[in-house]
Amino acid sequence: MKIKKLVAISVTLSLTALVGGLNASPASAAVIGSLALTPATGSNSSVVTANSSGACDNGANIKMTVAGTGVQTASENIVGNSGIAGYATNGNGGITVPSAYNMTDFGNLQSPALTSYSGRYDFTLVCKNSVGATTYGTFTGGIYFTSSTVYHTTATSITASGAQTSATTDTANLTATVSGSVTPVGTVQFKVDGSNVGTPATVNGSGVATLTTPTLSVGSHTVDATFIPSTTAFDGSAATQGSFSTVAKLVATTTTLTADQGSPVTPGTAITLTAATGPASTPGSVQFKKNGSNLGSPVTVASNQAQYVYTPSGEETDAFTATFTPTGSFTDSTSNTVNIEVSNKPSSTEDIITKITAQGALVISVNGCSYASPPQAAPLNDGPSTGPSNGASGTVGSTNNTVNPCNDVILPTPTLNGAGNLLQTSGTLKPVTITDTRTPDQSWSFTGQVDDFKDFGGVHTLPGSGLGWTPSVTSTNIADNVFAGATVASDAGPITFSSSAGLKTARAFAYTSSKTGTVGTSGAATGSGLGTTVLGGSLTLNVPTNAVPGVYLAHLTLTAI
Repeated sequence: MKIKKLVAISVTLSLTALVGGLNASPASAAVIGSLALTPATGSNSSVVTANSSGACDNGANIKMTVAGTGVQTASENIVGNSGIAGYATNGNGGITVPSAYNMTDFGNLQSPALTSYSGRYDFTLVCKNSVGATTYGTFTGGIYFTSSTVYHTTATSITASGAQTSATTDTANLTATVSGSVTPVGTVQFKVDGSNVGTPATVNGSGVATLTTPTLSVGSHTVDATFIPSTTAFDGSAATQGSFSTVAKLVATTTTLTADQGSPVTPGTAITLTAATGPASTPGSVQFKKNGSNLGSPVTVASNQAQYVYTPSGEETDAFTATFTPTGSFTDSTSNTVNIEVSNKPSSTEDIITKITAQGALVISVNGCSYASPPQAAPLNDGPSTGPSNGASGTVGSTNNTVNPCNDVILPTPTLNGAGNLLQTSGTLKPVTITDTRTPDQSWSFTGQVDDFKDFGGVHTLPGSGLGWTPSVTSTNIADNVFAGATVASDAGPITFSSSAGLKTARAFAYTSSKTGTVGTSGAATGSGLGTTVLGGSLTLNVPTNAVPGVYLAHLTLTAI
């Protein structure tokens, strides 16, 4: 076969050189340019033609090799040793070299035959002498098979540009456009004035990469862009733009237009247009416009505003605007549009009135017993009306309560504490449900306070300050926060009890707050109370050891504040 003959001749020449002198060796070939391969997209039946980017640096002959997966050696000739004079010169002063075979035939010449292409294949045009192994400069290019039969060329090109981001910034937008036979995949590293800017920017599906620079000095700048391919399917490329300039950034201004008349107005009615400008004390002038056309001459700004009086002579539909042109390092600004209908048609107005009255109620329900507001208070324990007056005999249960039996909280018989100086017991509050349907929406806060315990004969008492609690929020559907009051400790006596400790003084049970965390107090509730909240809590009771035996009752009253 033809390629095999070329290999045999090469071996013979190499042996001859070796006999002639042991120190002789081929000259090293350097890459001196690139190959533009056509067709840019093709198949294994395509005959690839190479156009070098310049002329050979030496030698009268060339050969072209291909390297890649399945090629039987490091590279194989697809164009054998042939004279440069036999090829056409292209527009770059280089040469146009068609392959001797299409890619299918080239594959069949390999041993074993290459019948399925995969990935990248590099073409190298080698400048050389007509005889001998000495080579000179080379030109390179590649194709990439995306399937076993379809390829695209790997060459890319890139253009770069830069421009100040806006008149009010001291940054620049950099743009690079990367081109290839198909849209290249990879990133672009930008440089401004020779230094890298930011991290490489990703090339999008349109082949464009962009970057906004940090602050730049005022003046002229250069921008470079280097394409970094993310796969071997593409070659890298670089570009340099001559320069772009940045100028001192301007201060943005604002213009707000108002009119002293609203639609409709009748012909002959004067309309005063007022343009308010900012920042304060910015000098300049305002051009008023009607339907895009100037109204008179620009009006000088005084005290941050300018005015123009327009009097329509007939029926018309007007869209008024104002453009502020400041003096100095400021940007122009255009106002909002004010639309006014000028018409002789009669018009009238109608007043639409509605009255909103307070509605709903704040209801406290203790274990199913409801207390609506007002009076917004509910005793937790109406207490039994009869029972043992002293001693340990008799029983106490909710059936003893003839007023609100569902509210009874029965505490177990107190027992001596570990220190032997107090009798103690504890229990759990019945569920307290707060339902707020009031409008307008209001906040709420509840406190709890207990009186002294009394036996049924009313002769003996226990201090109410011995009762303490830990309130809790069981559930709520209120949009704002609901907080339980703080734990209140029982007075620990042991013999003399305070008249203001424990729950003897009104203490916070729960309250709404529009603030987060535990900010706020029961006396300064905020936010929305609209909805339903279920409260609970635990009770503790300390009793002096000198208490007279008997059954004692106290009332715990919840009050809305």
